[in-house]
Order: sequence, then structure tokens, then C-alpha cells
Amino acid sequence: MVVDTQLPTINRLIIHGVLELENERDHVLNASIIFIMGDRARMIIGWADDPHPGNVLISLQGNWDSPDMPLNHGPNVGSKAIGVFGSLEMHGIPRNVYWTRLNKTVEAGETVLDLEHDVEKDWKEEDEIVIASTTFEARQAERMTIQSVSRNRVTLKTALMHKHTSHVEGLSDGRQYKMAAEVGLLTRNIKIEGANYPEGSIPTQDFGCRVIVSKTMANGIEYVGKAKIENVEFKHCGQNGWTDSYDPRYSLAFLDVKTTTTNDSYVKGNSFNYNFNTALGVFTTNNLLVENNVVYFTLGASMRIEGEMNQLIHNLVIYSASLATYKGREDRFDPHWPGAIDTEEAQSVVLIDNAIGKKILEIFITL
Repeated sequence: MVVDTQLPTINRLIIHGVLELENERDHVLNASIIFIMGDRARMIIGWADDPHPGNVLISLQGNWDSPDMPLNHGPNVGSKAIGVFGSLEMHGIPRNVYWTRLNKTVEAGETVLDLEHDVEKDWKEEDEIVIASTTFEARQAERMTIQSVSRNRVTLKTALMHKHTSHVEGLSDGRQYKMAAEVGLLTRNIKIEGANYPEGSIPTQDFGCRVIVSKTMANGIEYVGKAKIENVEFKHCGQNGWTDSYDPRYSLAFLDVKTTTTNDSYVKGNSFNYNFNTALGVFTTNNLLVENNVVYFTLGASMRIEGEMNQLIHNLVIYSASLATYKGREDRFDPHWPGAIDTEEAQSVVLIDNAIGKKILEIFITL
């Protein structure tokens, strides 16, 4: 079925066939749970060679009291969720520059950023960006709105609260390297958003939406999910409190998918714009490509990667918060601070050119 009109608000949308949102119009889909189930079940929003050119909002409704959707032979989909046990394909407008760095220091009170790359064709008025902290205080990362763009110069709608540095350091052998705040683009034209329902509940409950790609069984048949997710914004996603690998209520999680290929699953060019848990979890899943994603604010690690030969390439992570200090807490009995990219339980993982604050990782790790 091709959707060419506005859909009503839906409690549970269960897809056994093919549901495609037409490319010729904008869409708003309000639902509590979207469930994609079966070998032939597909939800399509844009194609890899024909991305959706308009604005698409998937607004997932619910709160702590919403009923869960447990499966007898699979994970608990939970609520305020998209459960993928078929195929999910989402392709928004691609960008040439997903993140870059400051070309020169900007002071508190200033509104103009001078960047390393020309972003005029990519970054637009009213787009949201995030500027990394360049001190030991992660909370000095700033999410701002663009007023205008001219080549590599971005003017902000409001003044910065903090200084963000860019400078060149020299080594004793004469070599030089640059230390500069990263700047990432958060806005995408396809958005999965946790609805603020009831009014004001998201900041209080830390209960956003989630997407889980996993496997289940029905009538003796095993169904394994696949997801091609590219140029999508996850906003106010993740559900605080569920961190176990068997029930990861993260913004996006791949669980028990086994070995993937780039023909059936990848996570590319997305933004994770303020999360109430980890942004991306990969468990018992191998060979998943995670590339050019921008993550701003997570509770706990920004990415938890297990499995074998999963590839993390040119991702930007800004501000991984510890629950011990979240919302003004001072928990003296919890000394742990999350790693931005946690690969502790992975058998092997490829990390190339990922940025965490001012640190660049270019390494192949076998654990």
C-alpha cells in the first residue's frame, strides 16, 4: 500500500505486507507502536537511489504507564516503539558534510562560526547544530539554530554561552596537529520523535521512543529484522532504566540479528538528537556498518557495540552523561563514567576516524 494522504492517529500499526509513504508529499504518522512482522513485511520511506525529498515525522506516543508489547519468542518491544521483524527502509536527503570542526576559536557571546568545510549546500536556515565542548565540562556543548550560511561561515540565531577553541599544537619533532571543537548537523528531513505526551512528561519521565531490530518466531518460523536507516533524525528517543543487552531500550538497537550485509542493514548519516539512554546498541549482530552519524547527549555510553566485525566509521559523539551526576545528582557510590563508544564485550570491531570531543580514533581493535 502506498500512502498518499494524511493518516489518522493509530494505536498499533501492524505491518505484514508493504507500506510505503509516497515521495510526492510530506507525512505525519502518529502511533503508539509500529510492528513490522514477516519475511515480506516492509515499511519504506524513501529509497537509497531515490531518497524522500519532503518532511516526514513519525511521532511515537506513550509514557511509563503505556502497555508493553512482549513477544513469546522474542524481545519485549515495549511501548512508544517501532519493532522490526521484517524490513525497515528509511532514506532521507543525503548531506555532503555531516560534521566538521571550527576553523578558529569562537568566544562566548559571539554568533558566527568559521568552519573547516564549506557547508552552504548542506546546512540551511533553521537547521539545528551542536558544538562540542573544548573544556573538561561536557555540559558546555551547545545545541544551536542556524540563522544563515555563507560558504564555511555559519551565523547563529542566538549567542553562544561558552568559548569553543580551535588551535594548532606543535610537537618537539616539529610536527603539528589541530585541536578544535567539532560541529555536527542534527537536523534531518525524516524524523522519528518521542512525543511529549502527556504534556511535559518527557523531561520528567526520561521516556522517549525506540526502534528495535531483532528476531522472533511465529508458527514455528523465525523472522529476523533488517533495517536500512540513512539520513534520519532520532529526537527524544531512548527510555531510561533499561540497559541490559536482552532488553535494550535504546534509541536504536540491533539484537540477535546475527550477520548482516550492507545490502540489508546499515546505519548511515543519521543524527541522535538528545537521548534518554544509549543512542545505538548492537548485540549478537555482526558486520553492521555504522557511518557518518552524529550523536548528541546520551545517558550512559553513546554507542554499545558487541558482536564481530561491526564497522564504526566517521561518527561524532558529543556529551555522554553519567547517571551518577544526571539532573544534579551527586552519587558518591557510583564512580563509573560511561565510555562514549563501548566495545568492551565485542569480539572484534573496526573503528575509523570517529570523533569524541577532541579525540580521534583510527584503530582496529580485537578484543
